[in-house]
Amino acid sequence: MKEFFNDNPQVKIDSAEYVRLLGYPIGHELQDRAKELSHLTERWYAKHGKPWVYVRKANSFDLSENEFIIDQIPFQSDAVLKRFHNGKANDVFLLAVSAGPECEAHANVLWKEGKPDEYFFMEMYGSAVVENLVMQTSAQLCAWADDNNMAVLPHYSPGYNQWDILDQLKLISLINNGNSTSNSLLVESLDSGMLKPKKSLLAIFGVTNQGSQLTAYPGMIPCEKCALRNCQYRRKPYRFRNAKRQEKVTNGHTMDENNINISKQVNYSLGLKVLKKWSEERLTLSPLEGNTIKASFIYDGTTCSNFGFPLQFEYSITLHENGDNFTILEQGCKPTTNDIGYQKMCQYIKQGDNLLETVQKEKSMVGQALDSVFDENISFSPSGCYCEKSGRDYKWHQVFQVVHFALNNK
Repeated sequence: MKEFFNDNPQVKIDSAEYVRLLGYPIGHELQDRAKELSHLTERWYAKHGKPWVYVRKANSFDLSENEFIIDQIPFQSDAVLKRFHNGKANDVFLLAVSAGPECEAHANVLWKEGKPDEYFFMEMYGSAVVENLVMQTSAQLCAWADDNNMAVLPHYSPGYNQWDILDQLKLISLINNGNSTSNSLLVESLDSGMLKPKKSLLAIFGVTNQGSQLTAYPGMIPCEKCALRNCQYRRKPYRFRNAKRQEKVTNGHTMDENNINISKQVNYSLGLKVLKKWSEERLTLSPLEGNTIKASFIYDGTTCSNFGFPLQFEYSITLHENGDNFTILEQGCKPTTNDIGYQKMCQYIKQGDNLLETVQKEKSMVGQALDSVFDENISFSPSGCYCEKSGRDYKWHQVFQVVHFALNNK
């Protein structure tokens, strides 16, 4: 296989993968309104979506200690270099895929029409389409490699860990210049490195004739990240991606769903099942000296562009307890220790650490009673990133509600 372009790929989204992207836990089945939105989104995209796939084998590939060179264009990435050296890569395939501009445009219309749920389902469906296209292409490359006694390494993209997102500009130029088909690729890279349409992906696949050695290095076999069912070339089982479970509330005790205490007349914007689940899985309460309590909440989100790169932030709140009342002494929010997803946010690319400083300085509830969170009029914001203040305010509003709920049911 040298090169191919497909402007009508058969997209078949795995329901479990779509549910994962929507943020539900493993094994969850969509019900009621969520199920209806899923079907509406799928039907709309089947009618209006125009996905496409382009892949070609590099004309030349060279690997040194400090860089890898594809068709005379040098790239630097410690992560890719390590992968290529460990896998003894001797060739490279270039990939460009897109869910098309239609779902992005339609999602924007839904948002402007005041339909945040429909917007969110459409956004995540676009991400699911891109994942599916990458998975299908990976399977095709595996078939080609198998026929040629070779093996394919997992794909990697600019913007991933230790590969500068600005290399999207070089990679898309490389792909376009080597495109010998008569089909123009309807994707471009902005100066920030973000792609337009945003539900698109550029990637490279390393190829090796030393496939038997890949098992010696973790993460070197693409099968572990490929959900394609009944694949005859599968070498290792698929490892379903899922957010790590956090410690449970105070001393590991869970709450009885039939004995939830809502003693105060408060109006939670989150459902009770969500409050219970998040307080058990994402929240940790720790008693401190002087009738104070530290609350730590882990939030998992995704960037709104760059293929929805995952990110994780930790919320820290210190409260003073006085009977049934709690006063907020301190609040803070920052990326977790091992998170790199925040670096892929468009505003971080523009502002750098200034964005994180802004996020850390936002302490709207310090000095106030925890109950006062229900007096705030916070607009709904479905964004999973931290680029806009409205999205950050909404996340804080949710976190304070979970803490309130947990403290009243500890």
